[in-house]
Amino acid sequence: MAGKEIINAPISENLRKSFAMASCEIKEDNDKFQTDKNCAVCQIAFGLIGIVHAKKYLCKFCYRGVCNKCSPEKIMHPIEKQECRICIACVEKVMEKSLSVDYKKKLTELISERDMRKEELGYMTREKQIDMSHNQYIEQQINTESQFYTIKLKELKNKVKDMMDSQEGIRMQHKKLKDENNKYISDMEKKKELILTLEKNLELLKNQYENNKQELPSLRNKMGELQDIELKIKSQIKEKLSIARSLTLNDKEQKLALELDEIKHKIHVADEERMFFIAEIEKLEKENKELEERIEINNMRTRTKSSDGLALNTSSGNYSIDEEMKVKELREKSLSNQQTLSALRVKLEEQKIIFRKANMSTDMVPEPGSRPCARCILQ
Repeated sequence: MAGKEIINAPISENLRKSFAMASCEIKEDNDKFQTDKNCAVCQIAFGLIGIVHAKKYLCKFCYRGVCNKCSPEKIMHPIEKQECRICIACVEKVMEKSLSVDYKKKLTELISERDMRKEELGYMTREKQIDMSHNQYIEQQINTESQFYTIKLKELKNKVKDMMDSQEGIRMQHKKLKDENNKYISDMEKKKELILTLEKNLELLKNQYENNKQELPSLRNKMGELQDIELKIKSQIKEKLSIARSLTLNDKEQKLALELDEIKHKIHVADEERMFFIAEIEKLEKENKELEERIEINNMRTRTKSSDGLALNTSSGNYSIDEEMKVKELREKSLSNQQTLSALRVKLEEQKIIFRKANMSTDMVPEPGSRPCARCILQ
C-alpha cells in the first residue's frame, strides 16, 4: 500500500507546515496503547526477537501501538507544541484534510507512476528471468552441440587415420594392377602377332585345299578312264581265253597262254590296286572335306579373335597355342594328302601304261580260222 511506505523529505516538510496551520482532532484515550500487542498499521507482533522494527512505539495522535517502520516521522503536535511520533495512518488522515486537490492529484500521479514503474520493473525482471532461462537453454544446447561435434570430430579423425593407413595398401595395389595391365598389353601384342601368323597359315591351307579340290576331278576322270580300260581288257581277255581253249595248243599257243595268265594276274593285281586307289581317293576326299570345315571354323575363330582381341584373357592364350598346333597338323596333313595324291597319280599313269601294253599283247592273239599276219609270220 502507498500509505505504508516512507514519505520523502519534501512531503514531511509540507506536513509539518500543514499541522502547524491545521486543527486536527486528537484523541486523548491512551488505554489502547497498553493493550495493543500488534502494530495498528501492519499488524506485526511486538517483541519478536531478531526483528528490529518489532519494538512498540506510541503514536501521539491516535494513541495506538505502532512499530518503527509504520511511524518513521515526527510532526509538531498541536497540543503539546513539540514534534511527536506519528503513524502512517494518522499521516494519511491529516493529508486528506490538509492537502489540496492538485497536490492529491499530483500524489496520485506519482503513486500511479510508481506502480507503473513497479509493474515495468516486474515485467523487466520476468523478461530478464526468461532471457536468463533462454540463455541457459542456449548454453545447454551449445554444450550439447559441442559434445556432439567433438565426438563427430573424433570419429572423422579416426576415419582419416584409417584412410591414411589404407592409402599405402591402395598405392601398392595400384602399382600391381598397373604392372598387370602392362603385362596384359604385352600379351595382347603377342597374341595379335600370333593371330596374323594363323591367318597366313589359314590362307596357305586354303590355297592347298583349292589345289587339291582342282586336282580331284582330273583324278576322277583318270580313274574313269582306267575303269573303261579295265572293262575293255577284261572283255578282250574273256574273248581271247574262250578262243584259246578251242584251239589246238602248240608251243607258241602255250607261250601265249602263259602270257595271258600272267597278264590276267597283272590285271587282277591292277584291279586290286585300282580298288585301293579308289578307297584312298574317297578317304582323301573325306579328309579334304573335314579339312575344309575345320579351316572354315578356324577362319571364324580368327575373325572373332581379331574383333574381340581386347577381351582375351590368360586362358585364351593357351587356346591360341592349341589352335596353332591344330593348324600346323592340318597343314602337315594337307601336304601329306597332296603327296599321296601325286603318288596315286603316278601309279594310275603306270597302270594305264600297263593296261595299254596288255591290250596290245592281247590284240596279237590270232582268232580261230584267221590268217596270220606278216608280223606273226616273221616271228
